[in-house]
Amino acid sequence: VSNALVQTDSSVLSIASGRPAQSRVSIALEKLAIEGNSVDGVLSAVTLSLADRQGNPVPDGTAVNFVTEGGVMIPPVCYTGGTRDPATGVYSAAGNSQCSVQIRSQNPRPTNGRVSILAYSPGEEDFVDANFNNVYDCVETFTDLGTAYRDDNENGTFDTGEFAVPRVASPSSCGTGVSPLPMTGDGVWGTADVRRQAVIIFSSSSALISGAFQAVVGGVRNGLDFVVNDLNGNSVATGSEVVVKGVDRTSSNGEGCALSAPNADAGRIRYVIANSLSPAPFTVGFTDCKAGDLINVSVTSPGGVISSQDFPLPIDTLTTTAGTASTLNVNQSQDYRVVGGVAPFTFYSSNSSVAYADGSFAGDGSRFSIYARTVGTATITITDSAGATAVIAVTVQ
Repeated sequence: VSNALVQTDSSVLSIASGRPAQSRVSIALEKLAIEGNSVDGVLSAVTLSLADRQGNPVPDGTAVNFVTEGGVMIPPVCYTGGTRDPATGVYSAAGNSQCSVQIRSQNPRPTNGRVSILAYSPGEEDFVDANFNNVYDCVETFTDLGTAYRDDNENGTFDTGEFAVPRVASPSSCGTGVSPLPMTGDGVWGTADVRRQAVIIFSSSSALISGAFQAVVGGVRNGLDFVVNDLNGNSVATGSEVVVKGVDRTSSNGEGCALSAPNADAGRIRYVIANSLSPAPFTVGFTDCKAGDLINVSVTSPGGVISSQDFPLPIDTLTTTAGTASTLNVNQSQDYRVVGGVAPFTFYSSNSSVAYADGSFAGDGSRFSIYARTVGTATITITDSAGATAVIAVTVQ
C-alpha cells in the first residue's frame, strides 16, 4: 500500500564511483631532489591520487599516464587498485584510488636540474551542481579545461615544443564544442584529461656552501648563517647529511671554540636535508670562538660525495666592552672583554699607580680586569698581535 507517511532507511544502499574530477587530483613525490645530475639509476616514487567529484574512489583499473622532461618513467602507465588477478578479477589494492610509478635519473637532463613530470588520466571537468541533481545541466557553471600539457619552463603557459596531450571536443547536448588547445577549452562541459604536474630536482653530487657570520652582539660574535644548495642553485639531494663543527686554532687562549646548539654531539651538529626543491638555510651558534678559529661545514651526498667549506672567524676592529672610558672607585676592579683584534693581547697603563689592567688569567688576554688603586687618571692601551690598539681612559674617584 502506498503511504507517503511511511519512510524507511536502506542498509544496503551503495554509491557508485564516477570518473576522476580535476579538483580531486593530487600528485606526490617520494623525494623532491635526487642525486641525478650526473648519476644514472637514482629513483623516486611518483604517486597520483584521484577521486570523483563527490570524493569517492575512482573505479579500479583507471589508467594514469606519466611523461617526463628528463630521465625515464618506470613504467609510463599505472592503474588504480593495484594488480588485477586475471583468474578472480580481484585487485590487489582495491579501492585505493591511486597508483605509483618511479622516475629514474638518466639522460636527458635539463641544464637547470629541474625536471617536470606530468601525470594525466581520462576524467571530467568540474562543475557547480546548482540544483543538486548530481548531473551537469546546460546552464550550470563549469571549468573548461584545455588539453593537458607539460609546462617544462614552469612559466604557467604553453610554449611551442612543450608536450601536450591531443584531444577532440567533448560530445555534448548543450552545444557544439571546438577543438581544445592547451590554453583554451572546447567550450562545452564533458570529458577531459585530469592532470597534475610536479617538479623533481636532479641534484648535483657536489654542494655549494655559502654563509656569513652574524654581527657582534654584546661584545661577542656567536652565530653563523649559511645556505646549502647544489651547483644549479637547487636543493641538494634529499637525505644528504650536513655536519657543522668548530675548529679551535687558538688553544693558547684557554677557551675552546665550541658549538652551542643543544644537539651538538662531540663538538659537531648533524642535519639531514629535508624534502625540498629549494636551498636549505641553517643557523648555528658557537661560544668562545676567536679570530683564527673557524667553523667547518661539510655536506655528504647519498652517493658519498663530500663537499666542505671553512668559515674563518673574521678579524674585527679591536675594541673592548669598556668602550673608550671607564670610571671606578678606589680599590674597585671591573671585568671586561676584548672584542675583535688578533690574540694574544698585551696591556699598558700610562699610570699604573692609579690604575692598571691584567689579562693574564685568560691566557691570551681576551678577558681582562681593570684595577683602581688611587684617585687620578690613567690611560690603558690594549695592543693585539697585529699591532692594532684600543685605548680606555680610566678615572679613579
